[in-house]
Amino acid sequence: MIYTAHHPAWDAKTRIALPEVIDLDYSKIAFAFEQEKKKVIAVESVTLDKATATLEVGGTLTLTATVKPDDATDKTVSWSSSNEKVATVKDGVVKAVSEGKAEIKASAGGKSATCAITVNPDEESRITTALM
Repeated sequence: MIYTAHHPAWDAKTRIALPEVIDLDYSKIAFAFEQEKKKVIAVESVTLDKATATLEVGGTLTLTATVKPDDATDKTVSWSSSNEKVATVKDGVVKAVSEGKAEIKASAGGKSATCAITVNPDEESRITTALM
């Protein structure tokens, strides 16, 4: 192989051709680094701190979702209620709307966990009903 003074593997000082391994292509290194950063680490599980809960109408409860592994690429949790007439949820905060049952679901990366919610009448409603 013949090298010229303009070739990156040519050492002009010693006039010796350096091994090609020293001729680093920084664009390839940067590309490989970006690809490594883009590796997706999938969610393996979602758990909630409670499996069941009982609330009175008007009451609230905060559920905490844990997404594993800790280094999952996207740990964004979405929340839903199976019956928003009974219980609503936003960012893990459950609000009891009316008497009944609902299931609150936390989902991330195709995995989910649920908490069964039972909503009972509030104290005032029970007293009023008992007096009738």
